[in-house]
Amino acid sequence: MNLAEYGDIDSVPAMIAVLKRNPANGKWMVCTRAHCLTALRKLTKADVGDETEDWEKWWAAYQKERKEK
Repeated sequence: MNLAEYGDIDSVPAMIAVLKRNPANGKWMVCTRAHCLTALRKLTKADVGDETEDWEKWWAAYQKERKEK
């Protein structure tokens, strides 16, 4: 199953966990991480980069904004 096709915004925490378990090593990253980043960008319509921490910050800001609405 492809999260980018079947997931939704609530899949983001699970994908962030995948990023944490598959850190980039310099210029290299395992394909799992690359596919996860692609799915995150597609589902969120955001591109905050390749760093796990940046996606965690984006998710926290998104959640805050979501609660305020």
